Formats: sequence, structure tokens, C-alpha cells
Amino acid sequence: MRVVATGTGNYEGTPGNTLTNDLTRVLTTTPANEIVAYIESVLPTSAAPAVATSIVPHSTTAVVPFSTSAVSLSTNTPYALAAIDTTTQQLTSSTDVASAKPGESITLNVFHEILNRNPDYLATGVGLTVYYDSDFVEYQSGTYFPSGAVGTISHNAETHTVVIGWNDMNANWPGNAGLVELLSLSFIVKADASEGEAIFRVEGNNATPGFDLINPDEMIVAIERGDGQDISVVERNANGSGL
Repeated sequence: MRVVATGTGNYEGTPGNTLTNDLTRVLTTTPANEIVAYIESVLPTSAAPAVATSIVPHSTTAVVPFSTSAVSLSTNTPYALAAIDTTTQQLTSSTDVASAKPGESITLNVFHEILNRNPDYLATGVGLTVYYDSDFVEYQSGTYFPSGAVGTISHNAETHTVVIGWNDMNANWPGNAGLVELLSLSFIVKADASEGEAIFRVEGNNATPGFDLINPDEMIVAIERGDGQDISVVERNANGSGL
């Protein structure tokens, strides 16, 4: 069997009939094995393209998420606040003597320490105001130690205060998270000071944003005359403190 389609809709072997009608006749009267043999004879003899039998799955490579590691930020910005709410700047103070007489000196030292330190969030500084008892002592001089101080020590004789502050925008203050001496102040007991207690109070301010701040307890130095003159603490308080 050989069927050849022509451009006019006829096929060779049965002139004058339409292709559709004659195909119907051929398909209904020709044995199936001849039809199969014919189809195989006109199919291309070259091998068909190979079909992939395996499918490459979608990549299962883990996607690296956005980094969750802490980013070091200068803590003068609010971004670090939630992460460092337990970090504390603690101030402590001490005096070199427990008692002193008129004309003798008293040295007050102030220290700084960072508690619960997070290495990704560093301190930027702190401010200090020292109140001294002018009923008993006079301010002489002062020395500050870590770098980054804003200006120099400022003494106000009218308010009986000594003020200084530190600010390091690189967030590397005071360079050591351990106990660091910030300030050393020298006072002298007044010649006419009565017996009593000279009080020194240190107040911190302008701590690193997000850091807690602990102020030291008041320091008390007993003032002794040694000449029999004595004014009781009760009478002194009634007259008013020099703080």
C-alpha cells in the first residue's frame, strides 16, 4: 500500500476522489498490519532524541539567612537599647582618711566599672558632679584620668560642686571595662571647722544611652579638732548643712 498526498487534495492511485473520502475507505478496508507497515516505512529512520529520564530537583542548598550576629554600634544611638538593658555603669568612691583635723587634707577618689558588659556595646562616657561639705572643707585641686574628657574640671565655689564629663563618640570609653579611676580631688579641712562629719556626694549623669547607672554611697569623713571645741551633729544639722 502506498498513499501519497498531492497539492490538490488527491492521492496517487485513486484520481478524482477527495483525500478525506479515500482515506476513510483505505483505513476501513486495509488490514491493520499493512497500515502499521506503511506508517513505519514513512517514519524517519534516524534515532529520536533521547529523553531525559531523570529530573534535576530544585536546589536544596541552604539559603544563608540575614546575619543575626550582633552589630557593633556606637551606643549613643537608640538601636542598641533593647540589647543592653542589663549593662550598668557603676560609680564608686573612697577617701584616703576616715578622719581629719583643721589644716589636714582629704583626697576623694571616684572609680568607674562596667557590669554585665556586652562586648558589642561599649560605653561612650559619663558625667560627674561632686558635692562637698563647705562647712568643713575647701576644694584645692583635682586630676582626671581617662581620655575623652569634655573640657577640664570645673569648680563652682558658690554651689560647692566639682563637675567633669567624658564623651567618646568611638564608643571605646574608658578603654577598660574593669575598675578604672576617673577622678581624684583634694580638699583641706577649714581652720575654723567644728567637729562633725564632712559629707562628700558623687552623682553621675549622662550615662551611655541604654546603660543603667549606679551612684556611690555618700562618703563621710569625721572632722576632729583636738582642742576641746565641739559642735554636735544635731546642732550642725539645725544650722544647715554645707552641701
